[in-house]
Amino acid sequence: MPKSMTLDVTGHLHEGSNVLAAEIGEGWYAGRFGLFGGRRNIYGTLGLICELVITYASGEV
Repeated sequence: MPKSMTLDVTGHLHEGSNVLAAEIGEGWYAGRFGLFGGRRNIYGTLGLICELVITYASGEV
């Protein structure tokens, strides 16, 4: 998985209210590691940074 990704969500937006949601969870990076219960988060804690930039048809951002 790359450190950052850019996605075009234009097709998912509609007039009125929209919601931006993300789900993160433990995996190889932040799950338990080791025997007898292991240790958690040995590489760091979970986190998410997200930015949504909307550019209107007029070019206004």
